[in-house]
Amino acid sequence: MSSVKAIIFGATGAVGRAAVLEAQSRGAQVTLAMRNTKKPIPGFTPELEKKLSFTLVQADLSDPKSVQLAVSESGATVAFSYILFEAEDGLLETHKARKRAGITHAVLLSSFCVTENGGPKPSSEAAEILNVVHGKAELALAESGLAYTVIHPAYFSSNIQMLEDWEEVKSGQLALAHPNAPFDYLAPEDVGALAGARVAAIPFRGVNHMSMRTRIAFPASSMESCQ
Repeated sequence: MSSVKAIIFGATGAVGRAAVLEAQSRGAQVTLAMRNTKKPIPGFTPELEKKLSFTLVQADLSDPKSVQLAVSESGATVAFSYILFEAEDGLLETHKARKRAGITHAVLLSSFCVTENGGPKPSSEAAEILNVVHGKAELALAESGLAYTVIHPAYFSSNIQMLEDWEEVKSGQLALAHPNAPFDYLAPEDVGALAGARVAAIPFRGVNHMSMRTRIAFPASSMESCQ
């Protein structure tokens, strides 16, 4: 069983929630950092929280001082977090604050778009904002001096809920680009379980990238109707 003390940011999301449960199941002592500690965590009943002895602390990734205080209170040496689109510095100051407070290893939920662009640097200079934000986030983490693991999932099965044509989905007919292309969609909970396992493991001293492998063969037609 793990003896790691960990702090997990974003427990109200599907990935963070699964990371909490997986790390806890492996013996890690987990603290949940939340902007609002009164906000209910989907799927976490009061009975479950009491049984698993979760500790809640207030922290906002955009506020390095609150993060440093939360980490200090938790005694954690490993942290799991996500990116913030509005963070112009890629959360560099937040990473530095966590390091000052005792974090030695960070696990970051990033995106496969960084891998597709050839790494954080070229991704940060790409045209699309999604690439830029994730690239900057990874560059900031590297600059912080922390040992870290970056997780690069590609396609979340839950992304279909964000389609602009959700009404088409419910009607039973949806226009899809490249319907015959093979995609390996992931459940957010599976990504979270991977993150939780990494959190509970003996931390690496260097850098670890965990990227989703893809094989996409686009057909000649760019748009077809799928029913």
